[in-house]
Amino acid sequence: MYYRPEIERLEIFEKKFSILQEISNIIVVTDNINAIANLMLDLAIDYTNAGKGSLMLVNEQGELYILAARGIDNQLVIDYRAKMGEGVAGIVARDLCPVRVEDIDQDERFKIGKRDRYKTKSFISCPIISKNKLLGVLNTNDKKDNSSFTDDELSLITTIANQAAIALENALLVNQLKVKAAELEEMNSKLIETDVVKTEFLARISHELRTPLNSIKGSIYYLDQSEKLSRSEQKEFFGIISNEAGKLISAVEMQLDFLRLEDEAKSINKSVINILDVMNEVRNSKLLSTVLEKNNIKLFIDHKLNLSEIVGDKIRTVQLFINLIEGLTKFLLPGDTIKCVITENAFIKIQLVLPHKLPEAVLPHFFSSSHLFQSNPPDKKFKLYLAIKIVEIHGWNLTYENHTSGFHVSLTIPKNISG
Repeated sequence: MYYRPEIERLEIFEKKFSILQEISNIIVVTDNINAIANLMLDLAIDYTNAGKGSLMLVNEQGELYILAARGIDNQLVIDYRAKMGEGVAGIVARDLCPVRVEDIDQDERFKIGKRDRYKTKSFISCPIISKNKLLGVLNTNDKKDNSSFTDDELSLITTIANQAAIALENALLVNQLKVKAAELEEMNSKLIETDVVKTEFLARISHELRTPLNSIKGSIYYLDQSEKLSRSEQKEFFGIISNEAGKLISAVEMQLDFLRLEDEAKSINKSVINILDVMNEVRNSKLLSTVLEKNNIKLFIDHKLNLSEIVGDKIRTVQLFINLIEGLTKFLLPGDTIKCVITENAFIKIQLVLPHKLPEAVLPHFFSSSHLFQSNPPDKKFKLYLAIKIVEIHGWNLTYENHTSGFHVSLTIPKNISG
C-alpha cells in the first residue's frame, strides 16, 4: 500500500518519463527550431495546466525575444525584447536560476510595476542552458484554475527546459552546418563558374587577337607588294590597320582587366574611403568621359553633402563604377542621361537609373557570365562582369530591376562603424 507522498512522486516520475518520450520522438524527426520550441512550450503548458506561456531565445545582441507563445498578444510577441536583468525573464536569464513565484507582489526580486498582461500572481520561469551557455528562457503563468504553481510543476518545467537545451543546441548546430554547407556549395559553384568563364575568355581572346592580326598582316602585305596602289587605296588599307589595331588594344585591355581581377580576388587593400571622393574620380575619369561623349550620354550624380564613410578598396571601387556605367551604355540611346542617386539610411545606397526599361528576356542574364561572350561586341558585357566581380570581392549587395521610371541598378554598401 502506497502512502500519498509516494503516489505523488510516482505521478511526477511518470510525467517526466512521458515528457522525455515526447521530446525524444520530436528530436528524431526534425531539426526545425520553431517546431522544437513549440513542442517544448506545449508540454510545459499541458503538464502545468497553464493558461499562458512563452519560450524565449537569446539573439545576437544578447536580448531575449519570443520564439513561441501561447495566450499572448501577437503584437507583443513581435515587439518583445528584454536585456539581461530586465523584467522577470531578464532577471532569470541573468541569474541562470529557475524560479517559482506564488505571489509576485510579495517577491522582492520582481518588483517591476504593473503586470496587466497576467491574471494571476504566480508563475514559473526557467533558463534554458546548454554547456553553461544561456540559450533562452521558458515561462508559464496564469494557471487555468487560478491556483499557484507548485514545486512539482517547477520540477517538470526544469526537466522540459533541460531537454529543450539539448534539442535546441543540436538544432542550432545542424542549422549552422546547413548554412556552412550551402556556403561551401556556393563557393564551389562560383569556382566552377569562374573556371568555365576563364576557359571561354581565353578562347574568345585568342579569336579577338588573331582576327585583327591577320587583317593587319594582310593590309601590310598589300601595301608592301603593290607599288601601283592609288592614294585612296592606300588610305583604305591604312584605315583597316588603324581599326584593327584599335580592336587589338581593346582585346589586350580586356585580357589585362581579367587577369587583374583574378589577382584582386585573392587580395584587396581595404581602407576607410569617402564615397563622394570615389564618385568625383568616376566623374573626372577621362576614359569614362570619352565613352560617354562618344555615345552622347550624360551622367548626373545626385547626393546630399555629408555621407558616412565606407570600407573598401578605393581603386577597385572607382573601377567598379566606371565599368558599371560603361557597361550600361550598351542599353542607352544617344541623348540619354544616367542618373546616379546616393542616399544614406542604415546603409549607403547608390542607385543608377536608366531612363528606359530593359527587355524582360535580358534581366535573368544581365550579369551572368554564361552570356558574357554572346554579345557583339563583348566588351560592354565584359565591363558588367568586371563590375559584379568587384562587388562580390567586397561582399556588397547589388540588385537590378525594371521600374516605371526605367531600369534601376542598386548597390548597397555597409557604413564604416569603426569610428
